[in-house]
Amino acid sequence: PDLQQTSEQIIRSDDYAEFKVTIVVPATRARSEGHGDSHKADFAKFVQKAENDAVGNALDGTRD
Repeated sequence: PDLQQTSEQIIRSDDYAEFKVTIVVPATRARSEGHGDSHKADFAKFVQKAENDAVGNALDGTRD
């Protein structure tokens, strides 16, 4: 519940989206970043998919 998340849209066009997500644990100052991208040809909700991938990649980095 103490995680802080910041999402930054790096690129967005009619058929491509790329995000960078930063997650910080305030109590320990642990920080992790993740990137995600997606093409409309692969997913109808490509913007949401790109951000979700970035979140997943950032969370995966907090396990170290």
